[in-house]
Amino acid sequence: MSLQRIRALFKRAKVAPLARAEAQPAAAAACRRRPKRGAEDVILAFLAAKEKGPQQELCFLRAVRRVCHIREWERKTTLPFPKEEVAAKIRDIMLKSFMGLEPRFILSMEAVADLSKFHPPLEPNVQRSIVAWALGMVLGGPPIGSDPAGQALQQEGEEALRRLLRGLIREDPSSGHLFTLLDQLLYWHRVRWPAPRARACALITDLLAATKMPGWNITERDQYGHLVAKLSVSLADPEAEVREKAREVIGQLLRLQQKEQGRSKKTISWEEDPERPWMESYAHLIAAAEVFGGHLSERQRLSFQEAALEDALSLDGRWVREGGLLVLLSLLGQARALLEEEEIEDLRSNLSALLYNIWRGREVPPEIAALLPSSDE
Repeated sequence: MSLQRIRALFKRAKVAPLARAEAQPAAAAACRRRPKRGAEDVILAFLAAKEKGPQQELCFLRAVRRVCHIREWERKTTLPFPKEEVAAKIRDIMLKSFMGLEPRFILSMEAVADLSKFHPPLEPNVQRSIVAWALGMVLGGPPIGSDPAGQALQQEGEEALRRLLRGLIREDPSSGHLFTLLDQLLYWHRVRWPAPRARACALITDLLAATKMPGWNITERDQYGHLVAKLSVSLADPEAEVREKAREVIGQLLRLQQKEQGRSKKTISWEEDPERPWMESYAHLIAAAEVFGGHLSERQRLSFQEAALEDALSLDGRWVREGGLLVLLSLLGQARALLEEEEIEDLRSNLSALLYNIWRGREVPPEIAALLPSSDE
């Protein structure tokens, strides 16, 4: 058909031109449907397959993220596949990465973070195992060294872990769930290697920022006393970087408590002591314990005491035992006198004698003796 003939047909309205405004959305929708359907097929095929290699696992993880992004764009609240089963498969993939961080592991964390945007919440045991393995690999994995590629991978892993934890909080926005995640982080807050302790402290700061969500009040729960005691002990950490992050966390927690309880603002004095720099961390720890201790409920106070005593009797490290004892004595009003010593050896000698008495269950304040296990236990 000649060009002139086509033009004549258009002029006579026998052929209607395409409506451009309508054609584009229709074409876009068709494009979205095609990859969505393909991604869903990949997921279902992976769930049904018995043999799965690394390449199939990568395709599966990318497909999960693809479907999640499309469903989020469509403002859907559920997924077209069994979320729990998919999460369990992702956990199995994560468990294969035991030699160190790798792109597959990071992609797994990203996929779980995407899944967390949809109902229903993950089953607690599956979630707990995912978080435990993610923390172990990112915080406690093999040392990276000075390799630029390894350092970049470590940074990418930390960012993915942060998004994972934020996503899980968004999935179940309750203070009880927050304390469950914080408990897992507190383990890494006390390991013997300084780098994981600093990273765990930074993640705790990030999680506490989630408590700005309306309806949350973690300071009313009994576990709050336990959390305060554990975080206060880190003010005596031998590493300056960890102490700095611990001060940041404690300040954040104090502001949160004051806001939720409607109290006047009171800050903790992080004063320096040029003549006795070794005393600063002990003074900061005692100051924090005293400020928080005066605003705990009876059950929170008991939780606080039990957590401090647990640290005082622990085998984690000398600084943990000394810090736990000072936190405990601060609540009893008996810690300030220990700061009068002029030499660190004298202070540590006094603390060692007090710890020995606690271990032996003799010559201790009655408030501490009441917390000690009986001889039958």
